Amino acid sequence: MGPEGLSHPGLPGFPAGRESRGECECGRRWGSASLGLVAGCRALFQARSFTVIRSVPTRLALVCALLLSQACAHVDPARDEQDIRQMVDVQTQAWNRQDAVVWSKDFAPDADFINIVGTVFEGQPQIQERHAAIFQTLFKGSQDKVTIRRVSFPARDVAVVDTTHEVTGHAGLPPGVQNTEPGLLRTQMRYVMNRVDGTWRIVAGQNTDVKPRP
Repeated sequence: MGPEGLSHPGLPGFPAGRESRGECECGRRWGSASLGLVAGCRALFQARSFTVIRSVPTRLALVCALLLSQACAHVDPARDEQDIRQMVDVQTQAWNRQDAVVWSKDFAPDADFINIVGTVFEGQPQIQERHAAIFQTLFKGSQDKVTIRRVSFPARDVAVVDTTHEVTGHAGLPPGVQNTEPGLLRTQMRYVMNRVDGTWRIVAGQNTDVKPRP
């Protein structure tokens, strides 16, 4: 018998019952790639020339199970969110010790970042360079408290991360920016992330300062 929850008509070793829904164990609908794998497995079972293989259908069933499981690989939102939260935590620690290299390391090479005064920085090197500069001037010695408000996944390899930042201990602020409260600058940050080769990268970011109450 095949693994529980995996089913497709015509494949020995796989129980019937879910083929009409065409779902795999991860809850995702089979795409054309996984259906192609199923067809390939069925062909192996039916081919007369594979006499040796046909004598060990259990092995083929296991191969098919492995291939089908690969079609459902990486579908683990809880694990993805955990990885992203860890990224945010590492970045926060880097800010608090004014380490621009580590703070910017998870940006994609061609990422865009818009800061609190609306300046656009294009590419990871520019983002790193700008933060190295502010860590030596306006935000030298500052501390950032970051709260993750929401992590969402609009597509399989895309994440949107919304965070609230509360910065204290800064020496000054850019022109036109005021503290949200005495001694505290609050901002709302949004990151768009893309997973490439199993690794999450920030492809776009925008930081908006929260104005003080009138």
